[in-house]
Amino acid sequence: MIILNLKNYTGFRGEKLREKLEKMREFLNRQTIVAAQPTDIKLTSNYAPTYAQHIDPEDKERNTGSVTASSVKLNGGEGTLLNHSERSLKTETLKTTVQTCKKHSLDTIICCKSVKEAKKYEEFDPCYIAFEPPKLIASDTSVVESDTQKIRKLSTQINTPFLVGAGISKPEDCKKALELGAEGVMVASAVTKSDNPVQTFKKLAEASSHST
Repeated sequence: MIILNLKNYTGFRGEKLREKLEKMREFLNRQTIVAAQPTDIKLTSNYAPTYAQHIDPEDKERNTGSVTASSVKLNGGEGTLLNHSERSLKTETLKTTVQTCKKHSLDTIICCKSVKEAKKYEEFDPCYIAFEPPKLIASDTSVVESDTQKIRKLSTQINTPFLVGAGISKPEDCKKALELGAEGVMVASAVTKSDNPVQTFKKLAEASSHST
């Protein structure tokens, strides 16, 4: 399983995104999930399972400016990232947002930066926990090399399926993540800043599959 977080990279928005998705079509499947900007969810969902990068807890009709669970669902989204280090949430807000997403049958991935946080957030019953140390995001150091022992702890101390991210850039990183007990990985700049993003994502996706 692999999550490609497109963030706000200009080469992965609108028509440029469509062109890349067309080239990726042959290897996109239920285990290759794209986390897109709200305005691109409808487009991306035509090619791959699509998650929002964030959802707000509010979901009332009289609501201006929020990314709502109902709008994500309506446009083909199947889930969302929550509490990414670039969009962190207060604990109660996070708990409420997970509950709101459940009402709309949306999957939730709660990002955390420590084993302690993972154990705390597991109580909210997300679909997945994602371990991403902020200092390693977009770095040349992979979480599977830097935090091997923490990943091992996650595999024994929480029951929720978990992903790992930050510095994942090579197929070997993906394979090691699975060996350490992770369900999959989260990637962003390794693909979006690659000279050949389609081939880079293909190699990472193949290495992240439990069937390989």
